[in-house]
Amino acid sequence: MPIPCPAGTFRNKLGAASQGDCYTCPPGRYCPFESTVYLACPTGYYCPVGSANFPLCPPGFVCGANTSLPIPCPESYYCPLGTSVPKACIYGTYCPTGTDFPIPCPLGYKAVGSPNNTLAVLAHLSTACEACPPGYYGADPARLVCTIGTPGYYFLGATTSATPRNISTQNGAICPIGYYCPEGSSAPQACSAGNFLSYVGASNSSECQSCPANTYQYSAGSGSCYKCSSSSIASKGAQLCTCSGQNRAFQPE
Repeated sequence: MPIPCPAGTFRNKLGAASQGDCYTCPPGRYCPFESTVYLACPTGYYCPVGSANFPLCPPGFVCGANTSLPIPCPESYYCPLGTSVPKACIYGTYCPTGTDFPIPCPLGYKAVGSPNNTLAVLAHLSTACEACPPGYYGADPARLVCTIGTPGYYFLGATTSATPRNISTQNGAICPIGYYCPEGSSAPQACSAGNFLSYVGASNSSECQSCPANTYQYSAGSGSCYKCSSSSIASKGAQLCTCSGQNRAFQPE
């Protein structure tokens, strides 16, 4: 009985005497068991030399018709599993060579402004994304806009949260004691001398309180006031106390 040519080979002529007379399936084609001809590798699949079937094109690669080896997905495009035509990258993401899914701009960043209608800018993080400016934060899921900073916090730029707590990891923080931070603050604003603010997260200058009578504060941005000594007095909101008696000068603590 004739012996069929094995999978991955074919024979389209009569008179084969051994398995060595079966022809290896060429690249970009596949040859099932007992093939008399080779078949075209379909799009979205690849067929190396000697293929018996056609595996799906892997993620990050593109496989057109009759592909023998997957081709890396070009920059500014992405290629999920089984891609035959690369998909254009989208704004708010970037796609270097070999991308299987668009990579979002990092938190604290957004898509570049005024895109030039080409995909070239989306090839790299440095050209596709820009940091949110001071006073704003970037947490938009689509990374298309930056949002003005929350009252009671300050935002140094590239800030990653609406309520940042850590300067080194989030590029922002809650407004500290002695300071207030209106909406969109890029830095805390100090309560003036003669005033104090004893808690964090203030957002308005009206939250600064005058030092009570017979207390003082000579520094801006303070969380408390000093008491006058028993031989000195001060009116409300004083920056220094006044000594009682002649030829005496008040020395701040």
